[in-house]
Amino acid sequence: MFSNSFEEIKCLYKASLKSHRTITKEKASEILQISSNGCKGAPTIFNSLVVSENTELPVGFLRQAACHFYLKETLSGRCSEFSNVLSALAAHIPGTIQSDGTPIPSRPKADKTAAKPHILAFLKRLNHKEAWEQAILIARAHAVLGEFPFSNPRTEAVAKAALAMKKRGYKFKVINGQIDISNGQIKKIIRDIETKLAGLDAEYTLRRIFILATKLHKWEYGQILFGRHHAPGLAKRDPLPPIGLLFNLAVKLPFFFNCKPNLEKVWIKAVDLARDFCALFDLESYTPFDNMNLDAILFENTLRKMALYDHLFCLRQWRYEFTTYFLENFFTRSYDDEMKKTLGWNIDDLISFISILDRFVKKEPCLFTRSDLYAKGLPNTVVNAILRDASYSAGEANRGYISPFVPTGQDVMFRPLLSIPEGQETSIFSFSRGLLGPAFYEVAFAAIKKVVPNKISNIRGTGTERLTKDIFAKYGFNASIAEKEYKMNGAAGECDLVFQDENHIILVECKAKSLTRGAMSGVQGDAMLDFAASLVASQAQSLRHERVLRTQGHIIFTDGTILEWKNRTITRLSISLSDQGQLQDRWLLETCFNVLINASVTCDPTYQKKKQIDDFNKSLKLLQEETKILVNSGQNIRAAVLNIGSASLAQLDIILEEAKSLSDIVKFMAVRASYNTGNPLLEHFHLAGLREYGEKHA
Repeated sequence: MFSNSFEEIKCLYKASLKSHRTITKEKASEILQISSNGCKGAPTIFNSLVVSENTELPVGFLRQAACHFYLKETLSGRCSEFSNVLSALAAHIPGTIQSDGTPIPSRPKADKTAAKPHILAFLKRLNHKEAWEQAILIARAHAVLGEFPFSNPRTEAVAKAALAMKKRGYKFKVINGQIDISNGQIKKIIRDIETKLAGLDAEYTLRRIFILATKLHKWEYGQILFGRHHAPGLAKRDPLPPIGLLFNLAVKLPFFFNCKPNLEKVWIKAVDLARDFCALFDLESYTPFDNMNLDAILFENTLRKMALYDHLFCLRQWRYEFTTYFLENFFTRSYDDEMKKTLGWNIDDLISFISILDRFVKKEPCLFTRSDLYAKGLPNTVVNAILRDASYSAGEANRGYISPFVPTGQDVMFRPLLSIPEGQETSIFSFSRGLLGPAFYEVAFAAIKKVVPNKISNIRGTGTERLTKDIFAKYGFNASIAEKEYKMNGAAGECDLVFQDENHIILVECKAKSLTRGAMSGVQGDAMLDFAASLVASQAQSLRHERVLRTQGHIIFTDGTILEWKNRTITRLSISLSDQGQLQDRWLLETCFNVLINASVTCDPTYQKKKQIDDFNKSLKLLQEETKILVNSGQNIRAAVLNIGSASLAQLDIILEEAKSLSDIVKFMAVRASYNTGNPLLEHFHLAGLREYGEKHA
């Protein structure tokens, strides 16, 4: 996006080198003294480069340029002098300025001096050569004195991995501060990882993957709590092994059932190659401050990276015990007879099978025989029919997985078990119990789709709303309003669920949208559209409900029911059918809120998902209109994203366990603090620990 600008600023730097070839430490001190009148260069750099007009060259350009040239310099074996110069420039230029174009003054907190409005800062265009060369000279002086050296844990980790991959003989380029690698090279690397894993038994490899996963991540609530990992403060860390990628490759392996020598060495080499490969794509978060305040330019690309991160580093899970409750309450029994006739089993049979399986499946992957499942409450014919639809033959899963960027390659998520013939007995291999629930849902969903394909969309929508209501009721919270419409003063809407007491109103919107395989595989635009159809759409709808309550004082529904505000706190919850990973993170909406309330989305006329683009723009328009009305009525613009919560059905079931009141629900789901992990359940775990610590030391 800035490739031409990167080359232009490099030319300006070369011009500075010609004018001032060598700068000693004494000369550097002299440059700083003369150019800034003893103020260490800051005023001169600011006055030389910063403007209030939109030059389409944001301040962030300097940091992106620094990352770009650090990568190029590292891979070429040169020192990072130019990236240090750019880092020094960036250190002196703030992201915001006063409305008159002057720096924001530093003043005591109690200072009552009226502050001028703040606006975004921009840089002078690069054709202002004299101003840029003066600023670069000052920045070079800082670099010589070792001040403001380049430091970016993400870029440094990518550079280290890229150097290791280059030494292995793989080819790629640096474009716009990112590693650009061809599809051919990606497929070659995947083949090389598979070649290293080929000498390992599938059972050995899958067990090692889950041992590694539980070593890196917390095991709580019957599952591995994947999420973004940060080094303490601004410290650095190495890239993480990609658990998701390794799992998707390991399920393709054969089962040997015998030990071979040197398995550990082979395993370590495969993990190292997979780790360095995934690090090239700069998907990981290394500090708690990553992904904050997204701008429009980075918006779609960042969402795509988040979804791809979840694919490569995480696994879809929920607590195993939730599975039977989910199936009992999500699906009706309207099609049981057709299922039994067509498939040999129905939903009740599947629930019984899952209960039987509970005796065998464990935290780690495990192996048992088909006969272990016989005579445990289901006829053998039913057990066999379910195993036919709920298991892959060994080596069949993910057969088309030749690259994580091919959406159709990953299919292991649709069945929870592997069948392994061995002599006269068939062994059943089960993954970690946390993975089984979502896969059993996919089995049930696929079965009903075979029987009534034209009704499946309605089943998903009504099932999500019904189960959300049931989960709240399970923990003693009964909705006062459910699925009611209103039309008031030109505003129309439908509230899915409303919970209220004397202090709180909780507005719940349910979405049956699932994360697409295109989003998981980094297909351009798909992650953005999934984000739009779930979190953005549900929050835009509930924001209208909140706006009507705050501006009108009440909502009158078409059946005569009245919901009064009475100055109670209003919390908006988005509940999804399945876990959507980082795209479901409530703080993601806060991070990109400035983009959403000022943006519209366009696409090529031939784009296949044009309807989804149109739907996204409708949600954006609704969000923007309601935010504007609320702001005009006196509410702070940031309030629209600080009273929200988000969770999947399975996550909601866990979060509500300890809630005794609506105040607890608000405290658990809409707390105004974050560990920036991107996982609502991991956030809940950390914040629960923080609350417990506070109670003990109060």
